[in-house]
Amino acid sequence: MQISLSISDYVVMAGYLVGLVVIGFFCSSSKKDSKAYLLGGGKMPYFALGISCLMAALSAFSLVMVPGEIFNHGLSYWVLGLLTPLFTVVTCSIFMRFYFKIGAFTPFEYLERRYSPEIRTLVASLTIYLRLIYLGMVLFSTSKIFEGAAGWPGWVTILLCGGIALIFTTAGGFKAVVWTDVMQFVVLVGGLFCILGALWIKIDGGLWGGIVYAFQNGRGLDQFAKPEFYMLNPYVRLSFWLLLLGQIMAPISIMASDQMTVQRLLASGSYKAAVKTQVVNTCLTIPTIIILWIIGLTVFTFFAQNPDVSAKSGDTALFTFISTQLPSPIPGFIIAGMLAAVISTLNAVFNSMATVYLKEIHLRYLNPGMTEIDQVKVSRIATVAIGLIACGLGLLITCSAERLAQSVVEASTIFNAFEVVIVPAFIFAVLSRRASTLLAWVTAGLLWGLKLGMITWYFLSTATIRDWQPGMATGWAGPLEWSFSVPPILIGLLVLVLWIYLRNRGKRFTTPVLVLGTSLIGYGIALIIWAIFSNIYCRETARAVSFQWLGLPPIICYTLIGIIWLTFGKVQPKEKYAGLTLFDKSDIIADENEN
Repeated sequence: MQISLSISDYVVMAGYLVGLVVIGFFCSSSKKDSKAYLLGGGKMPYFALGISCLMAALSAFSLVMVPGEIFNHGLSYWVLGLLTPLFTVVTCSIFMRFYFKIGAFTPFEYLERRYSPEIRTLVASLTIYLRLIYLGMVLFSTSKIFEGAAGWPGWVTILLCGGIALIFTTAGGFKAVVWTDVMQFVVLVGGLFCILGALWIKIDGGLWGGIVYAFQNGRGLDQFAKPEFYMLNPYVRLSFWLLLLGQIMAPISIMASDQMTVQRLLASGSYKAAVKTQVVNTCLTIPTIIILWIIGLTVFTFFAQNPDVSAKSGDTALFTFISTQLPSPIPGFIIAGMLAAVISTLNAVFNSMATVYLKEIHLRYLNPGMTEIDQVKVSRIATVAIGLIACGLGLLITCSAERLAQSVVEASTIFNAFEVVIVPAFIFAVLSRRASTLLAWVTAGLLWGLKLGMITWYFLSTATIRDWQPGMATGWAGPLEWSFSVPPILIGLLVLVLWIYLRNRGKRFTTPVLVLGTSLIGYGIALIIWAIFSNIYCRETARAVSFQWLGLPPIICYTLIGIIWLTFGKVQPKEKYAGLTLFDKSDIIADENEN
């Protein structure tokens, strides 16, 4: 079912969008230098920044995935999500102190201090690449939401959301983004409470009765009572230990390298204010998560109690409820709230990636002697370019929706494979004086190869299981021969011998050889893991590996590398670690001319 929006719905939405543009232009007059444009002057109130952190993290994925997963499978997948905002306060206190010490605009400046300019550029470039892919996926997902909820063509949603976000982000810079996020937070929360109120009225027994019914009908925490939930079995959909590990690793990733969040914390002006900002974010995130849980559970109950109203899937159930059960202009108000979350994510990424481009690429390689006014101009141009590329990616995916519908998630998994090296680079740097550029490159190669090997396992086993029937050969979804792992490992070792030879002779540009050799070895290790588990669990039936397992072997791999290298490796020169690790308390003062 689709919404038939009334004039009052469109008035509400138009008023909201006009408000965004007005705020952008209102804030535009004060942007005289890059710090004002990119960090809001570095003295923004922590409560506003805390709200902005929350809105930057919310997107179409959150609003669809949380209620959708609960509708389809229950609360088990998300319940440990409450740990992430709590752990994020801890990781904020760890990483942000170093970024303030060196006077950073981006977290990647810290990597140059600890490693080398090449590692800094590598991680910064990967971040830009990954965020562009992310933007395209956000716009595509948003187009699907509003196509179903409001009847809009996909291209309308993409151009509307992308265009509005571009206008006020380019005009007003970071300050406009933050204060608009505050306004959008109010709109979004209002929309969520409208949904809760409607569910309360329309469900027998109210919200509490809806929650109880959902728990009684398999949408609660049923997984926690199953023994396989606590096994490290790659063929089980959910694993408690992997979910727990994900909630621990996510805060490290956010505080170490997520420019969207780091930029907001830096804009607070001091380390103490940054911690306060994160505390505000945590205090707001936890109730927001719980509200989305309640919506997912009670939407399930509503459709169970009203079989005459059908939803095509869990992902669209919430929007079907909005379109069929709420009177005008409430649907328009809720759609404005959905737009609020989406546009907040877009402008957060636009602004943060413009910062990364300016500070990590343009100033370092193209025009190091730029004036502050010129830096603002380049930032605006970069914002526009990033926004246009994102809209183009969204339109491309949308125009090819029928062909890509089955492979969008798989394609994004391939694109995100290179992200695996970012977190260990920061973790090693913070933990030990022995962290070195060589360690960073070795880890990068091994993890890239390992992740690509896991993706190969996932793709081939999933493709096989779709058409498999009992009695058929198990193929790639069955036991893997051990011999498959031998060629990549042997070739990788030979490449490493070549690297040692070239390095000892003082040859330049040997790093690609090192990365190639370690990547081949990493790929071979992934095949060994595949062979071990497939020969244990797939001898009698074909099985596809769980999507959740793609990230576990890389984490184990860099944990083992870190333990060995950071215990026995060579201590780096003092200027590489003084004041920049958890166990070195010396003070350093940022070079005034560095930024």
